[in-house]
Amino acid sequence: MPRISLLTLLRYPIFLHLLPANLLRGFAAGVASVLPAIALSIGLDEGTTALMVSVDAIAHLLGCAAFAFAIKFIPPRFAVGIASLFFCLLPFLMTDNPFIFLLLFGVFTFARYIVNYAVPASLRFSVSAEMAGPYNAWRMILHNGGVLLATTVAVFIPVNILLILSVIA
Repeated sequence: MPRISLLTLLRYPIFLHLLPANLLRGFAAGVASVLPAIALSIGLDEGTTALMVSVDAIAHLLGCAAFAFAIKFIPPRFAVGIASLFFCLLPFLMTDNPFIFLLLFGVFTFARYIVNYAVPASLRFSVSAEMAGPYNAWRMILHNGGVLLATTVAVFIPVNILLILSVIA
């Protein structure tokens, strides 16, 4: 199999077209990774942040199962679009009610996992087998760069602005 250089990948139209999306999806994932710290900063207690671990695990399992079921009926790109709409819930996490916070966190996390499964599934229709390895490696570098960007700026900007930026991303 021929080696694909980064320069070749940068000339690949789908890579350039989805470059911002991969970076911004990483930013949103980075914000999700600091949600326990956000919970503490808005006045929720350690018990709530501890419950977030269980809610995340349940949402992960349910998101995976839902995607496995839905893939038979909904194209992956539509699953990405529909699940991405749930990112609009993020600003509503600014509540001091632990039940509402955990419920919204669970719904958001469930949708985020559907996106995480649907993106690679949809790319199998868009990226040639020859390009798939390098494409996905660099896609994840962009994604993780977005995570790093979000976790870095999370220290410097107010929580409500961070959550709104994540919705936009």
